[in-house]
Amino acid sequence: MKKKKKKKKKKKKKKKKKKKKKKKKKKKKKKKKKRRRSGGGEENSGIGRKEVKEAEERRKSYGSISALSDEIYSRSTSRSDLHEFYAN
Repeated sequence: MKKKKKKKKKKKKKKKKKKKKKKKKKKKKKKKKKRRRSGGGEENSGIGRKEVKEAEERRKSYGSISALSDEIYSRSTSRSDLHEFYAN
């Protein structure tokens, strides 16, 4: 009698688990604040650069704060006098 050949059992290959890729977090870009620049366009669009420079020069010309306040006071009084003059 012939001996029966034993069938070799095939080993099942284990499936490798795929590693999940971590998603990279996107960095939020900071928005740059736009500087408001006045002085362009209409006349009533705020203080222009020229006026600012003139004001700074005026400030430098006065030595002390009291001198500056005296100048402001004299201007305000002269304006009110003009208004009264035109009203009458």
